[in-house]
Amino acid sequence: MLEYAKKVLPQILAWKQLFKKELMKCINWAEESEKKELYSWCHENFFDIYPDILIDARLLIYESKKYKLAELKLVKTDKISKEHHLAQKKHEKQFS
Repeated sequence: MLEYAKKVLPQILAWKQLFKKELMKCINWAEESEKKELYSWCHENFFDIYPDILIDARLLIYESKKYKLAELKLVKTDKISKEHHLAQKKHEKQFS
């Protein structure tokens, strides 16, 4: 995705809304490991032109990371809840 962004974003620089749309698409499609590098490259090349878009992009990266962390916590919590429920049923069977 990083190579795609490096190829496409400079070509559409003149169209602010299209630039923003493509940047956000690149961020959403990029692997977590690529997002920081993508943002750094964009910041170096486009911050003077579109600081507002890059601030939005940084927030999107942060929010997606926060969402993924919350999702992982939910999965872990669900797993613990299932294990607890199964242990409780096993306990009830032993004493009934």
